[in-house]
Amino acid sequence: MLITPIQYTHLDIFRYNYCLVSHYIDASVHTFIFVFLLITVSVNVSADAAIPCTLRTSVSFGMPPISSANLTEVWTSKINRQIQKKSCFNLSFGSAVDFRRYMRKAKRGDFDVLAVPAHIASYLISTAGFKPIAVLVWESSYLYVVPAESTISSIDQIGGASLSLPDPLAEVSILAQAEVSSIHGAVDYQHLKNYNLIIQALLEARTDVGVVLSPFFNGYKKHINNKVRVIHTVPFPSHGMLLAAPHTSEYVQTELFNTLSILEPGSGFFWQAFERVSLQKIEHLHRVQAASVESLRILLEKD
Repeated sequence: MLITPIQYTHLDIFRYNYCLVSHYIDASVHTFIFVFLLITVSVNVSADAAIPCTLRTSVSFGMPPISSANLTEVWTSKINRQIQKKSCFNLSFGSAVDFRRYMRKAKRGDFDVLAVPAHIASYLISTAGFKPIAVLVWESSYLYVVPAESTISSIDQIGGASLSLPDPLAEVSILAQAEVSSIHGAVDYQHLKNYNLIIQALLEARTDVGVVLSPFFNGYKKHINNKVRVIHTVPFPSHGMLLAAPHTSEYVQTELFNTLSILEPGSGFFWQAFERVSLQKIEHLHRVQAASVESLRILLEKD
């Protein structure tokens, strides 16, 4: 089943970015931000010519439910514009409200290809016949963050505190809960839908500690005037992965890889680089993700 593409104009993206930034900054610099973003939009419009195609191949692309829908839509619009300048693919993007439903949609064939964290990649490859297309290299760390005025300065001090985490099936949540549980018995775990809500809960003092991915935190910190700070950083054991559903043709897999490989690295997508898959990398994936996959399996069985 193909998902209807969401169409976004440059003005839509401009409006969203301006609203996101202006929510956190002083009114005195609104004019500068407005002009800067408007110039950015104007430059992008001139560089957006798609290559001529008599027929475009439609591919449904699953995006992980790790950020707000608005931010995901802005990013996916950018990806599609870039791809249409390089190939005759037309990507339609979809996601889900949480990882449990995201995986259900993937298993029933809603997505031709999908981006997933490493533990879900290992699980779907091993149990459902999904095929690895590429390694999605992104900044592989997660951060424990507290309000700037907090007296907490390390994870050793969060016993009895409230700890906000993303989706229970997210690798961040699985790893952080295992780490914290080995140190503290009494922690109030709160699962929020995305990292935007975790940052908001910290700013509004509704949680003591939040755990977020470093790319999201780095994107937020320049707009929130040092109102939060990092107390602990942990590297991920693996990168994410782009998978093909069992029904997806070899042609689509190969051509999509070739197209994504020539996009500019670090273009603000969900990944920083795009690497080929090898047997050794898949074996490494299964080995280092074994504990997280088992935790994932247990959580899924509670459904």
